[in-house]
Amino acid sequence: MARFGLSEDQIARGITEAREKVERRMTRLCARRAPPSISGRIVIVVDDGIAAGSTIRTAIAAVRQQKAREIVVAEPSQRTRYHCRARGCRVLREYP
Repeated sequence: MARFGLSEDQIARGITEAREKVERRMTRLCARRAPPSISGRIVIVVDDGIAAGSTIRTAIAAVRQQKAREIVVAEPSQRTRYHCRARGCRVLREYP
């Protein structure tokens, strides 16, 4: 990662911090319950603003890995079409 001016230690710290952040959010959002099974279900993924698309791509991959029957993305911008259709997802609402 010298190309980005990051040391291996900085990268490892960033990964650890990101994982801890996800764990904190999961604990808060799930109130210490196991997440519901989404296998075989239609799942709606909501993103309030797709910019570069990395978050929505990660969410789609995670939902697909859990074998959702269909993935529907709800997001209030035209960028939705690019990020979602390219991954075989249906867009809940498109804007002209």
